[in-house]
Amino acid sequence: MLLLGFIVKGSAQHADSSLTAEKVLQRYIDACGGAASLQAVNDFTFKVTGKAYGRKVNIIIRGKRPGKYLQEINLQKGHKPFSKVVVLGDSIRLTNYGKQVPVSNRLRNVYKSRSQFFPELGYLSPDNMTKLELSPQPENVKGNPAYVITIATIDGVILRNYYDVKTGYKVLSVMLSGQEEDVPEISTELDDYRTVGKIKLPFYFRNSSNNKVTVEAVLKKVDINTGLENDQFK
Repeated sequence: MLLLGFIVKGSAQHADSSLTAEKVLQRYIDACGGAASLQAVNDFTFKVTGKAYGRKVNIIIRGKRPGKYLQEINLQKGHKPFSKVVVLGDSIRLTNYGKQVPVSNRLRNVYKSRSQFFPELGYLSPDNMTKLELSPQPENVKGNPAYVITIATIDGVILRNYYDVKTGYKVLSVMLSGQEEDVPEISTELDDYRTVGKIKLPFYFRNSSNNKVTVEAVLKKVDINTGLENDQFK
């Protein structure tokens, strides 16, 4: 496990000495349309359908630069939101069945990390204080080799991301729990990358926690740069 707390940017060397974590991340960015196209996304809306904890749900995800994010999960047979997360900069509001849930500092950092549209762009920025460590050998994900990068942010969030050797796409992301009881280990499988305008996005997601599938969903509709208003993040 990597260091927690204050960390400095750097990357371990791969068995192939010419390969670094930064190069793997850049390859992923290029595979998804390139930095310029991804940075041009100022706001987005995703409409998703699937199952959460065995129940059919519709999910709305909205994001807007800088620092605005909303995720709302609604039961297909119901009117009140099953779960809702609103991120406004450093402020996080979490509600379940309409009741607000306390959010610890650690959990706040987790939600902030997960709300980023394309965090790999930030990891490669010159002033980013993120620790990147490339594992010595690829590991198999669904039978295909993937480069493994452990990522530790200055906020104490630790991820282990897997990038397909052939395509460059991110195919799995594991958020490690560390020592925090309120933050379980969460795995997110990503698949079915499709072209949306000038970028590519995964249209299939599956979240697991403690080896149990919690959410399995398919992206049905994507809207980008529609000029979302601030009042749509409430």
